[in-house]
Amino acid sequence: MRGIAFFEYALRQSAESGPAELRSATSRAYYGAFHAALELLQGIGIQLPKGPECHTKLRFILDNSGDADLLTASAWLSLLRAQRNLADYDLGKPEPERKSTVILNLHRAQEVISLLAKTSALQDESIGLRTVVRQYAKDVLGLTVV
Repeated sequence: MRGIAFFEYALRQSAESGPAELRSATSRAYYGAFHAALELLQGIGIQLPKGPECHTKLRFILDNSGDADLLTASAWLSLLRAQRNLADYDLGKPEPERKSTVILNLHRAQEVISLLAKTSALQDESIGLRTVVRQYAKDVLGLTVV
C-alpha cells in the first residue's frame, strides 16, 4: 500500500456528512500527506524511527532542507497534524465536523503531496539538496542513512 491511498480514502470520507466520517477524513488526509513525505525521505535512504518521534523528526528534516517547497510542506504538515489531533482526540470540539474545515484540510494535504512530488531533486544523486537532507538526518538527528 502507498500512503496516497489514505488521501484517496479521505476524499471519499469527506463526501459523507456524519461527524465520524468528517473527522476521519481530516485524520486520513494528514496521514496521506505524512506518508508522502516519509516515502520521499525513505527513497533517499533516510530511516526514520517508528512511533511518535517519526512525525517530529520528519518535519525537522524538511525544515532544515533549505528548500522553499519542503519548508512549505513542513508547515502544512504541522498544521494538518494539529487538525488531526483535534479530530481524533477532542471529540467535544465541533470544528473537525464542519465540512468547510475538512475541505480546507484536504486542500492542505493535497498541496503537501504536490510539493513533495515536485521536489524530485531529492532523487538525483548529483543535487546538493539530497546531500543536505541526508547529512542533516545523519549528523544532527542521528538517524541511519543508507
